[in-house]
Amino acid sequence: MSLALPNDRASDSADGVDYDLKSKILSRWLCLNWMNLLDEPEQRDRRSVPARGTNLLHKYRMVILLLAVVLLFLLYIDGLSTNPPGFYVDESGIAYNAYLISHTGAGEFGGRFPLFFQFYTGGWTQWANPTQIYLLAIPFLIFKPSIWLARVYSASWMFAACLVLGFLASKISGRRRIGVIVALLALLTPWLFEVSRLVFETFFYPMALVLFLVAVYYAQRKQSWSRMTIGTLVATLMLLTYTYTIGRLLGPLLAFGLVLFATSRERLICVAKTWLLFGITLLPILAFKLSHPEALTQRFYLISYIKPESPWREIVPKFIRIRGITCPDRSGVFWRASSSWQSSGW
Repeated sequence: MSLALPNDRASDSADGVDYDLKSKILSRWLCLNWMNLLDEPEQRDRRSVPARGTNLLHKYRMVILLLAVVLLFLLYIDGLSTNPPGFYVDESGIAYNAYLISHTGAGEFGGRFPLFFQFYTGGWTQWANPTQIYLLAIPFLIFKPSIWLARVYSASWMFAACLVLGFLASKISGRRRIGVIVALLALLTPWLFEVSRLVFETFFYPMALVLFLVAVYYAQRKQSWSRMTIGTLVATLMLLTYTYTIGRLLGPLLAFGLVLFATSRERLICVAKTWLLFGITLLPILAFKLSHPEALTQRFYLISYIKPESPWREIVPKFIRIRGITCPDRSGVFWRASSSWQSSGW
């Protein structure tokens, strides 16, 4: 809207336009436009409320995320002082040796900083893996030992493993939403939740496995593996091997599985370097095996049908029968083989 204002009344009279009328039009125009100018910031503020909320969430997203994780963790460890009730013998063995290591540097039966820890005596003698005991010695070195502290420490590692698993899922899928869903599903998995509330040798094993998977994920993205990449793979494989009994089988198997990533000659050399360094980390186990021939296999022979004195012709049929491969509806060959073994008194 444009208004050409006259310089004097003479020009108004010449154009036949009343000066008062123009003044009224000008006043009304100014009022309307000033009202629009005053209303515009308010309308802009109304339109930007969702945008401002989004910007606020984006600005403080790390704080909000941290508060959400803390709340989930408090819910995760709720009731640990009374549930599960009591303190199991195996938990006591791990906690007591962790306390001794943190204050004396020796295990329950002597020997400074042992590779494996002896539990109990006589026919109940067992050898515990070192990782959890040395990890639990860290908080016992700072805080007063207690059942609650030991169990919270155990649950914390499982909680962290679930979060790292969600992080890995988000990286693989490229979507943060997938990572959140996977992390929540892991936290709500009963098997993981129940194990996390006990100070057993298993409380750190999920973390060791997830860390290895993360290391593999970053390794497969590179054509050539640096020293850091190889060192990370070797360190996580070593954790898998020395953390739990099954790790002495799973660790070498996962190391062998790295051959699947040898898609080029350069990658094959990197895998070979990883195998070499990982093999060096197994030397302490071999040395311990030589000085304690039955220590690392005693528990396996105790719970398994595979015995040192059992011949393979006895072990193989038992394995097939236990795995349910002898069903005649699925495989007549295995059924006939099983019948012949049974008729022979095997």
